[in-house]
This record gives sequence, structure tokens and C-alpha cells, in this order.
Amino acid sequence: MIRNIFGILCLFALSFVLSACKDNPASDESSLSQSSVNSSGKGNSTASVFSVSFSQAGWSFQKNLGGVNYYTNTITAVPANGSGSYSYEWRINGVLQAASTGNYVVLEYITWQQNVSVSCTVTDLNLDKIATRTQNFSPWLQ
Repeated sequence: MIRNIFGILCLFALSFVLSACKDNPASDESSLSQSSVNSSGKGNSTASVFSVSFSQAGWSFQKNLGGVNYYTNTITAVPANGSGSYSYEWRINGVLQAASTGNYVVLEYITWQQNVSVSCTVTDLNLDKIATRTQNFSPWLQ
């Protein structure tokens, strides 16, 4: 009789432990995968969640220094998302352009065959979305 009561109590205890584990979100596999999401809500900055394109005004002769011709061009970032409030981070040959915070950057002192890598990371401030576009520009490639 005592053995039967003890067995029933053990079954209730085991049932309670199993139900507690089942209701615990930490043991849920999908909850674990959600915990890896960036807490800022912006997600992975390397993932392009909307697209950005470049437009350019065209190369123009800038100046002649020491017998070398230099050219300039204005590169404008054009986000495809229409919310209208963005931040821009420009890099030229991998170097952050701290002075350029708007939607365009000016390429200066480019020689005729110089290949320049231009990258712009655009963040939609309203939707916390990020897109990056990188492209090479050079007068001789035009």
C-alpha cells in the first residue's frame, strides 16, 4: 500500500517536471534561434534588405598638377525603398569618408586609368533596414 502511494507520488512529480520543461521557453528550439537576432532590431548589417543603386553626373576635368590630369565625379546613392528617411555611410577604397553624411560623395583627384571602389551603406531610419552597394568607378571604364 505504501509502495503504491509512493509510486503514484513519483508519477505526479515526474509529470510535473516534464510539464515544466515543456512550458519553459528556454527549452524551445525556436526560441533559442530567435535569441540570436540582433537586439537593436536592425538585423545583420551585411544582409541587404532593400536595394540601393548609384547614379553619377559624369566625369569632368578637374586640374592639371605636375603634368597629370585629374578628374572628378559625383556619385549619388539612390535607395529603392520609399520611406524617405535615410542615413548614409560612404567608403572610398575601403576608407570611411567621415565628411560625407549625405546621399552623395565626390570622387576627386582620379587619374584617367585609376580604378576607385565606392561603397555606400544606406540605413532606412524609419524601418531599421540596411542595404550596401559597392561599385568600381574610373574615367576609362566609362
